[in-house]
Amino acid sequence: GLGSNLLLVVPGEISFGSAPTSSRLTLSDVDVIGRVVGDRQRVAATVTSGETLRAGNNELFATVQGVTETVPDVFARPVNRGEFLRRSDVDTRRRVVVLGARAAEGLFADRDAVGRQITIAGVRFRVVGVLARTGSSSFAGADPDLTVYIPITAAQRLFGTQRVDGLAVKAPDLDEIDALGGRITATLQDRYPGEKFSAVTQEQILGVVGRILSLLT
Repeated sequence: GLGSNLLLVVPGEISFGSAPTSSRLTLSDVDVIGRVVGDRQRVAATVTSGETLRAGNNELFATVQGVTETVPDVFARPVNRGEFLRRSDVDTRRRVVVLGARAAEGLFADRDAVGRQITIAGVRFRVVGVLARTGSSSFAGADPDLTVYIPITAAQRLFGTQRVDGLAVKAPDLDEIDALGGRITATLQDRYPGEKFSAVTQEQILGVVGRILSLLT
């Protein structure tokens, strides 16, 4: 459901049961990794928080992802109505938001959300798009249909941070995915001496999920 040929690039070493590592990644790393991949459009950056959303008398708690405009190029996230974020939205920290299907229903019921206003953590955003329903839940606990997307620059201002939690890369070729992951982590470790980075493939993610499910069984 995430998309194909995907690499998730995160700080620290990924191992079963390991605690997350604080991130030193910044937005400038998107361009650097874009050059390694050969196409900036294949790199998406994210910063994530859980926040309260309000529209009129309706309120819900949702995952808010600050992202680059490249998310539809990297992940399988088709838009049902309106449009996704634009590069200009990221460049200007515009307060616009794309809603997951369940988030749109929770805030606006049967009304069209596009063009309407919501508040995220008390700050007003304009809805520019609603995503198609995925009908699946993420293993990490964040329901993609209950996730909303805002420009990563606006999110950094909203959350009071300059960090980037992780990068996602759509590899051009499945056969080259491991080698590409090695080049990406080597590049980041050169940029941040003494820091470790991991590039995790979908097969590795599924392997971890499988081990956890086996453990639960």
